[in-house]
Amino acid sequence: MNAGVKFNLSGTVYNIISWEEEQSCEPAIRPIPLSNNGAHVDYGTFILKARTLNMTIRLSDADKTAMENLFNLSTWVTITSNDHEGDSSEWLYNAWFLSKPITYEYVKQDGIIKEWRADLSFLIDDVTYTGNAYVETNNIISIDGNYFSHIIDSLFNEKNDIPEPDFVNQDTIDLDINVWNRDLLSVTYVIRMSTAGRWLLDQLLIAHEPINLTDVKYGINGNIWIKTIREKWDGEINWSKPWQVELNLIII
Repeated sequence: MNAGVKFNLSGTVYNIISWEEEQSCEPAIRPIPLSNNGAHVDYGTFILKARTLNMTIRLSDADKTAMENLFNLSTWVTITSNDHEGDSSEWLYNAWFLSKPITYEYVKQDGIIKEWRADLSFLIDDVTYTGNAYVETNNIISIDGNYFSHIIDSLFNEKNDIPEPDFVNQDTIDLDINVWNRDLLSVTYVIRMSTAGRWLLDQLLIAHEPINLTDVKYGINGNIWIKTIREKWDGEINWSKPWQVELNLIII
């Protein structure tokens, strides 16, 4: 999905500059005061948010007019794409055209004048993927029994909250350490992966079920909840693993 790779938006083909997606599934979390085990996760109660798709493309005057006409239809649009030219996999999105900021920015692209840069946003009603199944044999971390090896970054975070009262005109600090709430451990991984790996994680998020995470290096082997997935196409660096995925997990 780089400048040389095209996608089809309701019958019109455009070139891609950038492509990012995000989706979240928030479980109900109940604080438990004075508990070293952290809060209680009620994973039977959750809010699944619609997937968002944000992309940047360049437009000629004619493209700009076509884009504005499509936006003004106020109906579902169809988006199809693949990860790079010659790739046999395909993504098919049914989407709502959310916004279309268009900025004048004169550029000549492949010999064609493209006066406009458009930063488009969509809400995704449904997405399907046609392509190979996910296969990875090198095990750095394991999510629901599936191996992921190309870990770019890892972040582990916990928080201990105590009350901090707000009193008007009080010139001393009054902190009560006898009442505290410990947040659950959250883990954020940034992983480079194939298209099939990205699709696998997407399906695990919308399944909204606890799954296993094993990270031998950091001593984790237990249930997690996938809270948020952010996906950025970065195939110019590695076409075999064109997606940089930020994965936010809650240890439950």
